[in-house]
Amino acid sequence: MSFGGAAPVALVKLELAGFRSYQSLAWPVPPGVTLLTGANGAGKTNLLEAVHYAALLRSFRTRNLQELRRWDSPGFSLVATLGGDGLTRQLRVTQQQERSLQVDGVPIIRASDFINHFLAVAFIPEDIGLVKGPASERRRFLDILGSQLDAGYLRALSEYNQVLRQRNALLRQYAQFGDRALEAFDQQLVAFGAAIIQRRLLLVEELRPELEESGRQFFGDGSLLARYTPVTGTESGLETLTARLFDLLVKNRDREKRDGVTLVGPHRDELLLTLDTRPLAAFGSEGQCRTTALALRLASYRLLQRQAGDQRGLILLVDDVLGELDAVRRRTFLDLIRQCPQALITVTTADECAPWADQVVTVHDGAVN
Repeated sequence: MSFGGAAPVALVKLELAGFRSYQSLAWPVPPGVTLLTGANGAGKTNLLEAVHYAALLRSFRTRNLQELRRWDSPGFSLVATLGGDGLTRQLRVTQQQERSLQVDGVPIIRASDFINHFLAVAFIPEDIGLVKGPASERRRFLDILGSQLDAGYLRALSEYNQVLRQRNALLRQYAQFGDRALEAFDQQLVAFGAAIIQRRLLLVEELRPELEESGRQFFGDGSLLARYTPVTGTESGLETLTARLFDLLVKNRDREKRDGVTLVGPHRDELLLTLDTRPLAAFGSEGQCRTTALALRLASYRLLQRQAGDQRGLILLVDDVLGELDAVRRRTFLDLIRQCPQALITVTTADECAPWADQVVTVHDGAVN
């Protein structure tokens, strides 16, 4: 299964000012598979990071926005001109003391109205944390994918996180506020939490066949599975999930008052990854875990491609992960992405990968040639 399909080219131009190593850049982003070559520190990853930030207002390297600005710049700006549905659209981010957002010159207040005008999936070396790292890494993977597929997911997640912060603050000051205030937060937490659990259950079910396909391509006869294991159980009816989550809050109330933190909910759930029924986090080799992380990203790309249709562009970002694969799996991966509508792949030298690329460009000292 290759990545040819309905999803159009995402970007036609990327403009940067004061972003990471780029003082000024205006780059016509080509369609197809592009290899970005250059020495370590040349700025290849910075380009991928800029594209990812334009799509999601999120860096895959840092949560500190100040790290995105060039060292000698007071801020940065980023402009992404989109392909997509045939209508030219322009996304603009300006970060000085505060961040400002525009779509086609119109100011945007809420981040949720800015993101996902195009879709991006990034493969990075740190992705092994999706398998070997804490459960929060896997929850974040689900939340980003779910938010790209469903605006309602993002709204529910934002509301849940806000209520969770407020409820935790109240638990730390329980003696001052008492049961009545806590019960009011319980109702909100349960409503948004059950909605998130339901969406995650459905999302993992949609992801399952794509991950199984990726597993067959990388592991042969090996069975690669993902299973979401919420504390409420896997019954996906919203009414049932709501009732079970509320019962669990009541059951754990004394412990929560003692610990000053909310102990149950989607912020504590797990995504279990197994290869031939063995949990990979505990029993997977380094190579199996890295390949599983790659398969998980590929599965998410396929799911996004299927859902995006011909309305939103979709871009694949591959940063320095090919060297982590053995020769056979490296060729398998390159074969799979050969027909991508648009992909950017960073490599130090293009020799081995050039046959799979539509073009090779060189990045050097803040310039793309």
